[in-house]
Amino acid sequence: MRHMMNGKPKSCITTVLFLLFIGACTVASMWCTNSLSYKKEASQSSANISSLVVMQGSDIVVTSPTKSSVWLVGSTVNITWTYIGPYSNPFIIALLNTDYSVNRVIVINTTTHGSYDWTIPPGVAMGYYTISVEDGYFPTLYRGASSQFFIMPPLIIVVIVFIVILGVAIIGVAVIEGKKSRAKKASYS
Repeated sequence: MRHMMNGKPKSCITTVLFLLFIGACTVASMWCTNSLSYKKEASQSSANISSLVVMQGSDIVVTSPTKSSVWLVGSTVNITWTYIGPYSNPFIIALLNTDYSVNRVIVINTTTHGSYDWTIPPGVAMGYYTISVEDGYFPTLYRGASSQFFIMPPLIIVVIVFIVILGVAIIGVAVIEGKKSRAKKASYS
């Protein structure tokens, strides 16, 4: 006779826990693999951008985001910078990929100085990025870039993925247990 735990066979609960563990490991593995590949690309090209920023002027210092920042798609974030230059000039703010190519222009010719609120649109993929702030009139003279930071989907998506994995695990266990039960009944006949 099987050992029972809360009215359910212990093997069923063990199987569900095992499948959840496998699902969580798979998701974590995919996440880490993406993160590591972004870090590798970033480290290979970081020397290029730092020399570019220094050569073309570092009178704009992006103070937010920082390298420890994690921003969520759909949230409104505050991009901040300090600036030494003509204060009447507008700014161009862009989101850069890990290879420092432009992913998207956030705003052209904003007249706010030192701060800009941006709502991250749904089309931004999970990964590492950099924010570039340039003087609208003299972009090659006055520009700066943030440290690389991470953008991820809203936590609700992570929760939904977990629930789907859990549902698949439960269905899988139910199918396995049903087959075992039918096989057992057939052996008694």
